[in-house]
Amino acid sequence: MKTDMIVKTGIFVALTVLLSYIFAIHTTFIHIT
Repeated sequence: MKTDMIVKTGIFVALTVLLSYIFAIHTTFIHIT
């Protein structure tokens, strides 16, 4: 149970960071062009 919660939290954090990273790249690309 506890391990499952940690895994879910880790996946959620990883996805959030990944989406933020992609969003930042797109924003920078739009500003450059």
